[in-house]
Amino acid sequence: LNTSTVSTLGEIGNKQATPALMKMTEVADSGTRMAVIDALGKIGDPISLPYLLTLFKNQNIQIRGQAARAIFHYTDPAVVEPCLTILDTGDVAMRVLAIETLGRIKDPRAIKPLIGQLNDPDERIQTATKNGLISFSESAINQIGVHYKEGTSPIKQKLIPVLRSIFNTTLGDTELEWSSFFDYIKAKGGYD
Repeated sequence: LNTSTVSTLGEIGNKQATPALMKMTEVADSGTRMAVIDALGKIGDPISLPYLLTLFKNQNIQIRGQAARAIFHYTDPAVVEPCLTILDTGDVAMRVLAIETLGRIKDPRAIKPLIGQLNDPDERIQTATKNGLISFSESAINQIGVHYKEGTSPIKQKLIPVLRSIFNTTLGDTELEWSSFFDYIKAKGGYD
């Protein structure tokens, strides 16, 4: 199969092609190998996820990068750790994709690292992080509440727009209002 055919298989999303594509990465030339990894991600067959996670640890930086882009198509909790790794080591575009993926997965392990990304100087990271945290919605209130109460003033200020979106509220910008809000939620048994 050539690169064009492999790409078409990925676009079609035919899961029956997954086993053959996985075998192709072992013998294909570099360009076809990259197309195969991309196709496996687009197909999204759970069978290929362990294989892609193995490729994510490959010594070849191009294979690792392509595997990372492929795993961003999955919402399996197994993808959380690689995405968290990318938050610390990836370039901005890869980090944004990792943040978006974490927002779709909604795994509680991602909340604290995502909150840490609010300090990033790059506006694209901050925006993606806010959107990622908002996607957690009220399911994340326990952890966000704890991190808000323990956070520094700059983190608190960056969490306020996220909290407003989650709770669809008009609470203001003062930390006192939000601290009172979290005290109220805690009193009602909302976060620990």
